Amino acid sequence: SENYIYLKDTLLKNYEFECIQLFSYDAILPFLIKKKFCTKYNFLYVAGSDDLQKSFIKQLEIKKPKYIIFNEDYRFLPLIPVEKRFDKVFNYLNQNYKTNDKILNWVIFENKKL
Repeated sequence: SENYIYLKDTLLKNYEFECIQLFSYDAILPFLIKKKFCTKYNFLYVAGSDDLQKSFIKQLEIKKPKYIIFNEDYRFLPLIPVEKRFDKVFNYLNQNYKTNDKILNWVIFENKKL
């Protein structure tokens, strides 16, 4: 869609990624910007248990992605919003990342410690 093209172009123009980390159901983004995933958690709707959330957080602590992309709008999918389904991960993000930018419905979180 035009929104994904705009997001891709904006990310490539304004950000440098060694890898890409998503906190969304947008599994296509790494392929659009031709970057590998930072963690093994690249298809979020298959993970959700407390143990998997703890493992995801552990990988975020180890890999320390500079940016995490979060899509706020999933009205087109009949899924629980990612921030509710993965509340422990979302709390971790809020503690360790800050909002850097917003591109349409996507929020770009930046690691506070880098």
